[in-house]
Amino acid sequence: MMIERCFEMKVTENPSMYAFPRSILGTCFVSPGDIANSCRGVTYTDEQFAFLGANTPSKDVVGLCCENKCILAAGPPKEMSLLGLRAGHRDIFDIPKDGWYGKKQSFARTEHVHTRWIICRYRDCRSLFLPAYFDLVSLNAVEAIWCLLCYQYVHGVPLSTPYIRTSSADSEGGSVYVQLNRGKLVVCRLWAGLFIVG
Repeated sequence: MMIERCFEMKVTENPSMYAFPRSILGTCFVSPGDIANSCRGVTYTDEQFAFLGANTPSKDVVGLCCENKCILAAGPPKEMSLLGLRAGHRDIFDIPKDGWYGKKQSFARTEHVHTRWIICRYRDCRSLFLPAYFDLVSLNAVEAIWCLLCYQYVHGVPLSTPYIRTSSADSEGGSVYVQLNRGKLVVCRLWAGLFIVG
C-alpha cells in the first residue's frame, strides 16, 4: 500500500466517538479518521470504522497509555508486512531496500500489522504491562513502525524516539528495535551491546 501525506478531509468522525481518548492522550491518539484524512491512499470501509469504534480501548487502558507515554493508533485497513510497508515508503526508511532484514530475516515478511488498535510506547515496548484481556502487550516491528509513521503523517512532524524494542526477533533470536530519528525509520538489532543497522 502506497501512502502519502495529504490534507484532504475525506472522513468526518463523530466528535463524541473518541472524545475521551483524545482528551487524555492529545496528539498521541490517532483515530482511523485522522489517518484517512492525512494519508493519501488509505481508506477504511464503513465496517472497519464501526469495528474500531466499537472496540476502542477502555478508560483504564487509555489511562495506562497516558501514564506510560504511549501512542494509541488505529491499524491500517489492509494488513501489511514490514517489507510491504517499506516498499511504499522507501524515502522514509534509512535503508530503502534490501539491508540486513531485506532478504534473510523472516520477521520482515511473515509478521503483519492488522486493522485493530495498536499501543506503542516510546521506549521499551516489552516493559509495558497492560491487562491480559487487551492483547497488545508486545508489538512486532511493523506495528511499531505503523504507529510512528501515522503519527508523523497525521501531525506533520516526526516523533523522535529512542530505540523501541519489539517482539520481533532476528534469525539468531535477538530482539529487533525500531526508531524514528529525524524523520527516518530505522530497523536494527542489538549485537554485543551495539545497535546494528546495516
